[in-house]
Amino acid sequence: MKPVPKADGAQHNRLFPREDCYVTEFDIGEFFIRGEAREVEGEFQAVIIMRAKPPLTTVTYHQVEKDRWFKTADVATVAAQEAAKALKLAVDEGALKA
Repeated sequence: MKPVPKADGAQHNRLFPREDCYVTEFDIGEFFIRGEAREVEGEFQAVIIMRAKPPLTTVTYHQVEKDRWFKTADVATVAAQEAAKALKLAVDEGALKA
């Protein structure tokens, strides 16, 4: 099954084929990005995950706000998704063109 791009630049990609799990990713040039929560010792960080486009398989995690922690994964996930959308909008408006 191929990903289907949406009008807002988002794609629903099947990243975990055995689990039928779809993740919304945004295309920002050389990377796909998405927002998720990452648990560290019982607290949660909002992170943007950058996945290099094929053929590369590099995946990197970037904390949305330095030293900001959340009590629940749901709140961290929402914060991360909003940050990913904001990054996509900034890229679309030319933030990387300098």
